[in-house]
Amino acid sequence: MKISSGKNGGIGHASNSAIEMGSGELILQLDSDDILYPNALELLVKEIKDDVVCSYGSFVRISEDGKNIDDGWDWPYYTHERLLRSMIIHHPRLFRRDAWKEIGGFNEEI
Repeated sequence: MKISSGKNGGIGHASNSAIEMGSGELILQLDSDDILYPNALELLVKEIKDDVVCSYGSFVRISEDGKNIDDGWDWPYYTHERLLRSMIIHHPRLFRRDAWKEIGGFNEEI
């Protein structure tokens, strides 16, 4: 495990720094309050192919005591219209390192 600290450069900078410290071909991005179902990673990996660079799941919103508040939405395919409404590629998201490098990582200005 690698641990790093530095001045706050925002979420883009933190994500890029963490990914740079890693070495895997695939990157799984989660927030500190996320919990994965036991088979989530297996399902996400199955979707990554030569022509697919990112796979993502849905979510269930839970209270602090673990009770179900509501189910996340299920929108299985990326569309421009959906992206205009809200974030579509939320956590858990799994993407290929080569694709991340090709686009130059996360934009740290946003």
